[in-house]
Amino acid sequence: MAKNIVFDFDGVLVDSKRMYVGLIKKALEENALKVSFKKINEKLIPSIKGTIEKVIPKHMENRETMIKKTERRVIELTSTEGLNYISLCDDAVSTLKELKEKNNRIFILTNSHSTFINKVLSSFELNPYFDEVIPLDCGFPSKDDALKHLSKMENVRLADIMYIGDTKNDVELARRVGCKIVIIFNEISWGFPNKQKVSDLNPDFMIDKFCDLIPLMQSI
Repeated sequence: MAKNIVFDFDGVLVDSKRMYVGLIKKALEENALKVSFKKINEKLIPSIKGTIEKVIPKHMENRETMIKKTERRVIELTSTEGLNYISLCDDAVSTLKELKEKNNRIFILTNSHSTFINKVLSSFELNPYFDEVIPLDCGFPSKDDALKHLSKMENVRLADIMYIGDTKNDVELARRVGCKIVIIFNEISWGFPNKQKVSDLNPDFMIDKFCDLIPLMQSI
């Protein structure tokens, strides 16, 4: 039976943690603020602005201006330099191909910006596998709203949507809107290495590898 599958992007389809850490570091240094790669990596969360807020000193003069300026610069850098730092997760292409051949409807819902997403999909020739991509700058106030819109657009119940993520935030999102949640947890996950924090939230399914989606989808 064909399914509606919605993928998170960073930490699920692509390994992008090193990219965001490196580009945040570069953007800060352009504004004469030195923060170590290690510190940024330790503070990294699935939000450019949120990560920047964690690493810029709270006592800094014009802090809010610096946060906004750095965020804008990181977004620019992901579009111009991001491809130099990322890689697809193992078995991404073969798994997506098999899922698509089974007539599944496949989507991306992500906190990344459209310019970056479009370049990645084009570079790795992934566009044919996705029916729609919903990036951060698509106009929806939240991922919750985007999933509800997708449910109406596809004329399917939220309970019949399978959301594929990698963090506890993804589990919480799925629980709020009422869709199923599959967590893929490994070294590229943004929640790594804190697997227990994710598993404690009892996702519907938890797998180790992207290719594990094939037998999982066949079993449900």
